Amino acid sequence: MTGFLIALAVFLVIVIAVGVRYDRRQRGMNASSGGPGYTKTRQQNQYRADQWGGPGGGQ
Repeated sequence: MTGFLIALAVFLVIVIAVGVRYDRRQRGMNASSGGPGYTKTRQQNQYRADQWGGPGGGQ
């Protein structure tokens, strides 16, 4: 029983760590020099990727 609880705790720690890393990465993608509180939308990021020839540009 103790082994099961330890395994469950390790699993939860891993899930939380991955979630925090994903959240920070997503927030980092939105950071820009537009001033405090300025965030780009996903559509704006996709438009810029299309302009620069990023993957999924449809060309």
